Amino acid sequence: MGTLSVIVVCEPICKAFSHEKVNSGFLLALRLAFPAEAIRVYADESHIIALNRILENDKKAIDNLEFRPIQFGISYRPLDLFRYRRMLGRVCRESRAAGVDRVFFLSFNSVILFLLKSLKWSRQLRRMAFTLVLHGDFEDIADDRLPSLTPPLPQVPVANRIRNASLWKLPGMAVRYAWRRLQGSLKAGLQAVVLRLFPLKRMLEWRHSPDFRYIALSPHILVNARKYLDVEWLNMSVVAMPIVFADASPMPRNPHPKFAVFGYGDSAMLHQVLKGLSVSAAADLPYEIRIIGMDDRGVSGFHKVTTPSPGRPMSREEMEAQAGDIDAFMIFYTSERYRLSCSGSIFEALSYMKPVLHMENECVNEFNKPDSPIGLRAESTDEFVNNLVMIIQDYGKFQEDAVQYRRNILRRRAEYGMETSTEQLRQSLV
Repeated sequence: MGTLSVIVVCEPICKAFSHEKVNSGFLLALRLAFPAEAIRVYADESHIIALNRILENDKKAIDNLEFRPIQFGISYRPLDLFRYRRMLGRVCRESRAAGVDRVFFLSFNSVILFLLKSLKWSRQLRRMAFTLVLHGDFEDIADDRLPSLTPPLPQVPVANRIRNASLWKLPGMAVRYAWRRLQGSLKAGLQAVVLRLFPLKRMLEWRHSPDFRYIALSPHILVNARKYLDVEWLNMSVVAMPIVFADASPMPRNPHPKFAVFGYGDSAMLHQVLKGLSVSAAADLPYEIRIIGMDDRGVSGFHKVTTPSPGRPMSREEMEAQAGDIDAFMIFYTSERYRLSCSGSIFEALSYMKPVLHMENECVNEFNKPDSPIGLRAESTDEFVNNLVMIIQDYGKFQEDAVQYRRNILRRRAEYGMETSTEQLRQSLV
C-alpha cells in the first residue's frame, strides 16, 4: 500500500453484531500492520456501534480511526441492486478524492463483486483496486456439496399453535403466517434468480485482473478451493482470522461438568445429541449444557439444558460472563460445512481457553490436530454422545486431560495470534 495516508475499509453486508469480532480484529491488524496511516471505515451505523463496543470490551484503542455510516439493503430486488451500486460508487469516489486507489472489503457476495467490476470499467474508477475477504458465500463455488444427513428439527404443527391460541387471535395469526410464507417465498425466489445470473465462481473469473485480491481466513480453505479454481491466478492468500484473544484464564473447577454452545451451531445436530444423552448411562448424573446465544431451537424438554437468553441477542460482555465456568465448548457443524470458509466458533474456543467437542469437520480439524489435540473429535452423533458420557462419568479424568488440551490451545493461540495475522495482512496488501 506504499505511502498512502488513508486505508479505506468497507463492510457492505454486516449489521449490528454480525462478524463484529473478526471485523474489529481486522481493524486492529491493519493498525498494527500500517501504524502511520489513518483508517476510514464505511459500515452500517448499527455495525459501527457494535465495533466500538467490542473494541472497548477488548480494551483495544485504535488511533486515527474514522467511521462513515452507509445504508444498504440486503434483499435482491432490482432497486436494492441500484442502491448497492450507488453506495459502492460513493465509497470509490471518496477514496479517489483522498488519493486512495485500493479499498479493503471485509465481506462481499457475487452481486457486490459484479458491481465492483462494472464500476472499475468507468473512466473515473479504472485505477481502483480491491482486496476482499472470503466468507460463507465462497462455499458456492463447489458443485459437489452433499446434503446434510442430520434429521431436521421437529416442528410444532400449525394445528397445535392454533389450538393453543384464543379465538380472537386466530385471524391475525392466519394473516401473519400467510404473509411470512409469501415474503419468504418471494425472497428465496429473487435470491435464486440473482445467484443464477451472478454465480460466484463466474464473477471471480469475469474481468479478473491483478487489481483484485482475495483473503481466506484459514489454510484449509485454499487447499480445498484448488479443486474448483486457480487460486494463484485469482490472487488468493491466507490471513489467519484476526481475533483479539482474551487473557488466558484459569481452568474452571466445577462440582460437575459444564458444556456450552457459544454463539451458533447446527440446532438439528444439537437436538440429536441431546436425545441420545437423555437415554444414555449418564442421563441421571449431574451435568449442564448451556446455550450462550439466542438460538435455543431444539432444546425444549431437556431439563439439564439452560438458556440464559432465549430468543434475545446477548452482548459480548454477557456471553463472556456466561462462558467463565464452562469446561468445554461444543461445536455443532457437519462434515460438509466450512470446507471453503472458516467458522469463528473455533477461535472463540481458543480465545476463552476452552477445549472443544466437535464433529468431524475440516475447519475445526485444522486447529484440533491429532498430535496436539485441543479436545475430542467425533465421527457421528453417537460418538459425540459417547464422548459426553465419558466426561460426565469420569469428570476427574477429563480435568486431567484438559490440562494438556489447554497447553495445546496456547500453542494454537501463538500460531494463529494477532502477530501472525498482522504479518500475513501486511504481505497481502503491499
